Amino acid sequence: TYQATERLLLQGSYGHKWLDYDVRSNSDSDIWSANLDYEITSAYKVGAAYVKTYVVSVQDGPSDTDRFSAYLEYSDRFTLNLTSFISSSSYVEIDRDYDNYGGTLSGRFPLNEKVGLRGLVSYTNFDETGEDPDEYDRYSALLALYYDIRLGSISAGYTYTQNDYTRNNDDDYTNNIVFLETSLSF
Repeated sequence: TYQATERLLLQGSYGHKWLDYDVRSNSDSDIWSANLDYEITSAYKVGAAYVKTYVVSVQDGPSDTDRFSAYLEYSDRFTLNLTSFISSSSYVEIDRDYDNYGGTLSGRFPLNEKVGLRGLVSYTNFDETGEDPDEYDRYSALLALYYDIRLGSISAGYTYTQNDYTRNNDDDYTNNIVFLETSLSF
C-alpha cells in the first residue's frame, strides 16, 4: 500500500499459487492485483482495480481469471457505490472460457445510530465458449435490515437471484433466500 498523495492511494499484491494433485497434472500460476483509489472530495471517491486470480473448481480444475473494475462511491450520511466490471476466465484442463461484464449498485442507509438498511442490485452477462457453450444473464437483488452491536452487526434480509439462459431455457432458475447473519469484528 502506498499513499501517493493525500487523496491518491495505490495498492498492489503479488503471489504465486501451486496446485499439487494426486489424480491430475500439477499446475501453478502467478496471482496479483493493482488498485487505485482517488478521493475527489470528502464525500466522493473513484477507483479502479485489476485482479488476476487462479481459482480451483473440484469438478473442472483450475482456471485463470482476469478482472477489471471501476467504481464511483458517495459516502456522507449514507453510502452508495456504483461498480462496473469486465472479466475473463480460462480453464486450464478443459476447453471452456467465460467472458462476463456487468455492474452493481449497492448502498448502506442508516436509520439511526445502530439500525439501518443494506441494499444491492446487480446485473451480469455470462458468455461461455468451449465444448458446450452457453450465454446467460444473472439479475440479483438484496435487501437487509442491520443492527450494529459492539463487536459487529446482526442482519436479517432477503436475496433474489434469477438466471436467464439464452440457448436452453430449461436451465433458467430463480433463487429466493431469506437469511439471518451475524458478523463479528475484533
